[in-house]
Amino acid sequence: MSYQDIAVEMDGLMGAESGVECVDAAARELFRFRREMHPNSNIKYGRAQLIYDWILTLAKQRMSPDDKAALIVEFCRRIARGKNLRKVDRILAANGVEPKFLRKGRGGAEAFDAREINEELARHCRAAYLRGDYFQAVSDAAAVYARYVKSRARGRKEGEALMVEAWDWEKGALRVAPTSPATDKSLQSAVLSLSVGLMRAFGGNPAGPGTPTVPWPISDRDCLDILCLISFLMDRAEEASALGIS
Repeated sequence: MSYQDIAVEMDGLMGAESGVECVDAAARELFRFRREMHPNSNIKYGRAQLIYDWILTLAKQRMSPDDKAALIVEFCRRIARGKNLRKVDRILAANGVEPKFLRKGRGGAEAFDAREINEELARHCRAAYLRGDYFQAVSDAAAVYARYVKSRARGRKEGEALMVEAWDWEKGALRVAPTSPATDKSLQSAVLSLSVGLMRAFGGNPAGPGTPTVPWPISDRDCLDILCLISFLMDRAEEASALGIS
């Protein structure tokens, strides 16, 4: 992929109404790294240099080529501010971005961020979601949740058995944060049932986030809905008291 050419051509496509503020805002919302300086004597003004700096900084990140491709597509579409998207995609395709990253219908970073997914989960599943790999995004989030529960509960098991070991009301190692005596047991039972179902559906992927799993079809909307459910469970685990394994 020619990151330099994408950066230069994207500035040429953008209108005068899109300034450095637009570029910086899009980058800060999308990326999880600091911008580095990449001086280029052929670039004469601020916005072009800013685009160049952000895209070349992305190119240097230690992440998979697929994750980089998904992020550069989203960044370029966002700084174009919804205009000339066909031209944006032509620039990306001409400079080495594979067609699978340019397909339409993805919710993008804005849709993902609007769900306010638990921060630790988002850090591991956001890139997969942005590239349209919805099953992998959910599987990665489930793996993060399972790993966190195992750590908090000091568990010895995996998958469904781990969730029973952690969340069982009588013998479990974790106890949900108190709400009221009338509802605590019901809430814990719900967390247990949902956690077991999550492991049954996605396995918690003991190999960890990013490990390929055998997928089944998940839509954009279903992916976000499931991620919200896992986020709810992750929040309960973070708030829970650790009692130890009986």
